Amino acid sequence: EPEEIAQLRAHAEACRAEKQAQKEQAEAAHAAEIERLRTDPEYAHLEQGSDQSGVLAGKNIRRLLKAALPNHKFRVRKTSYGSVSISCDAPLDDTEHQTVSDIRKRFRSGFYDDVTDCHSKSRSPWQEVFGSAEYVF
Repeated sequence: EPEEIAQLRAHAEACRAEKQAQKEQAEAAHAAEIERLRTDPEYAHLEQGSDQSGVLAGKNIRRLLKAALPNHKFRVRKTSYGSVSISCDAPLDDTEHQTVSDIRKRFRSGFYDDVTDCHSKSRSPWQEVFGSAEYVF
């Protein structure tokens, strides 16, 4: 019936408009978070840029680790394919290990999904401002 077709078209257009509004809202929130991170005085000691090769991420990881765990010496090195490797001079207790893990996760942009057997990437506002690496070991 023509009336039913008109209702379905109207519903489809409303769904399309809602989806577009949600997308625009997510993009605006992403941009606002990027701007907040760029101007946040808590992170003023970190370098900013949009480096995905791991160089900038390595520098910022080193700075965060030094600030969080000043009694340990860390080696942060860019390895092949945009990866970053972290090593420590002494064993870490559980709390320190969790601190390192939390810092590491901020910069990691590559993920491997065992279920789908696929590799994927993500770009968080943090990574867009302070750099990222495919993998951070």
